[in-house]
Amino acid sequence: MALFGTLEPREWYFYHYTTAATLSRILIGQTLRLGPYSQTNDPREARSWFPTIVKDEPDGASDNPLDDWWPALDARFRERTKVACLTQDRVDRSGEFYHYHRGFARPRMWDQYADKHRGACVILDARAVLAEFDRQKPNHQVSLIGPVVYRDEPIGGNGLFEIRVSGVTKYGLDGAADRIIAARGSDLFFSKNTDWEQEAEFRLLAVNDDEETLLDISTALRGVVLGDRVEPSQYPVFQALIDEGKSRAVLARLSWMNGNPTPLPALP
Repeated sequence: MALFGTLEPREWYFYHYTTAATLSRILIGQTLRLGPYSQTNDPREARSWFPTIVKDEPDGASDNPLDDWWPALDARFRERTKVACLTQDRVDRSGEFYHYHRGFARPRMWDQYADKHRGACVILDARAVLAEFDRQKPNHQVSLIGPVVYRDEPIGGNGLFEIRVSGVTKYGLDGAADRIIAARGSDLFFSKNTDWEQEAEFRLLAVNDDEETLLDISTALRGVVLGDRVEPSQYPVFQALIDEGKSRAVLARLSWMNGNPTPLPALP
């Protein structure tokens, strides 16, 4: 396994940046939490959504004013939807992998998602993650996976974000929203502005009414890379958590000497 070197063709990893406190919870529970879509830091996703309401039934067909539908629909789309945001390795133009293209070597992501290099990057076997997510599908009304597509356009372009009164009459607000998520979720939830494209994001998305959605990563955990601002005194603490989980995950620390992102052993 060339975890930190040149990848072999069969290797495929996901990476998740997090804080030190959240890393402890991940290692203790051997789980990854799918967070509410509305709590992401992209305003495209964190601000309210207003679908187009198409009046294809006679006036008075709805019991409530149509404008009252927007808050309920927004909650249905964004609050019930949980997402795990992961990143992947990139391939340069020659097809070779270098440290700069690896998922653990994104300085902006370290700064933004890993507490300014005081957190960690969790390395997961991608196939094991997808197998476990597939196993959990029966628990969700809708389950979607895939890479994020980067394009500069508003939500619901080309008529992708319409709610028809007739559909609400037939299925109710919740049912009509779920049908749109199932049919058009890839366009709605897997599209971001091009400003984010260096993240090379891959998403796991689930729609359910559960208070919390957790993904078992006990068979997927391959490594933990600590940021270069993590205190060395914390290295044994995280190693102990890995050992308690009976994981064979490698613990490393990331060095940026001369700007080169190099994983080094965290402990002798």
